[in-house]
Amino acid sequence: MSKLIVFGDIHLNDSRPWSNEVSEKLIEFISGMEYNNSDNIALFLGDLTEKNTLSGTVFSHLQKLFYSLRFKKTYILMGNHDIKYNDIGTSYPFSFVTLPEFIEKATSKIEVILEHKMEKLGNKNFLFLPYRLPVDGIGNKLYSSPIPDYSEKQFDSVFGHFTEESLNSFFGEPINISWINTKDRCFGHIHNSDGKVY
Repeated sequence: MSKLIVFGDIHLNDSRPWSNEVSEKLIEFISGMEYNNSDNIALFLGDLTEKNTLSGTVFSHLQKLFYSLRFKKTYILMGNHDIKYNDIGTSYPFSFVTLPEFIEKATSKIEVILEHKMEKLGNKNFLFLPYRLPVDGIGNKLYSSPIPDYSEKQFDSVFGHFTEESLNSFFGEPINISWINTKDRCFGHIHNSDGKVY
């Protein structure tokens, strides 16, 4: 039976010498873990990258990570740090996963989730809620109100990348998703504080 292996915000970056080393070691850990095999499915909860620009080193880290994945399938939720800003607007660092030359060499089929979607994996129903840019004036607030396709459904788990109200996080505007009928919730984008210094 397949296992769903979930990774939180890994924030690959090279802005400091130690962060580049940590990124390299994290890739080694993920690629070498026993669960990284074709029996299992992976889900990254967003924020695979750290900065709002993408250096060549971080792009290389992403390629190395993705080429090392041996999962049956890999899902990537878009996170707020994964949106890159440049002279022509916004871009996403994962667009190369749709290129034929990448698909030909990659072992794991990778799907980047930019919009909410429901997915049935085996006998489990999952709901994926990626980070939404507030360019439409709504952003993640979209998730606060019942979405017609999902409001009557029962989910085994909901996965997202935003501040979910029940998690008592202090970062960002909390989103109440109590309308979703689910057994479990698992979110990236969690920022907690000890109350003194963040």
